Amino acid sequence: MCSRCRDMFYCCQQHVARDWERHRRLCVPAEGVEPRPITIDAILFHVDATQPRMIKLACKVDRDNDPYTTSDIIHTLAMGDYFAKEPKDVRWFVPGGAGVVYASKPGYQLILYHDDCSLINGSPVNLCVQALTRGTSPHPWSGNIIGVRSERPLTNCCRYYNASMEQDLTRLVDVFARYGTKSYAYEQNPVAKWGGRVKKLEYRKLKSSHVP
Repeated sequence: MCSRCRDMFYCCQQHVARDWERHRRLCVPAEGVEPRPITIDAILFHVDATQPRMIKLACKVDRDNDPYTTSDIIHTLAMGDYFAKEPKDVRWFVPGGAGVVYASKPGYQLILYHDDCSLINGSPVNLCVQALTRGTSPHPWSGNIIGVRSERPLTNCCRYYNASMEQDLTRLVDVFARYGTKSYAYEQNPVAKWGGRVKKLEYRKLKSSHVP
């Protein structure tokens, strides 16, 4: 039995070891058990840096008590240290709309977290985005930006996977370089399968699109 959630049963320690990477993302501490946040790897595009870097974000695993929830177990990322300016409105942005992912198989979609009030609260233009796009980004991305993987098809970003600099950076830079241009237009018809909108782009084939 898992000593944290007391809901998952295992036949041996070897089974625990094999399943832990999967189970830790869904392990809600039982009543009376001290919660221990897991960590999620994310890509930080720091406002004053010229290169992105990997960071670890504390992630709380909990049950969703919302009567209209899309999943019974949700994740909450601790990102407050990276979005400190007031007023702030930290929002998630799904490149291409909630109906589009860059993976060829179900599993995850990319999420960008940014401060939607960055142009109001005086946040400077993000130098990292400027460096990665060689100053050609049509949108004035400002303040810190965080990239992470979100479980698909959960459209409300309820659960996360570790991001990969090697696999995800090129895709996110493509967003920075094209967001705000005609090549990043949206279809208006909703996608029945995922509940989002389709981005009208000819995606470049990636060498790797592994599902974590």
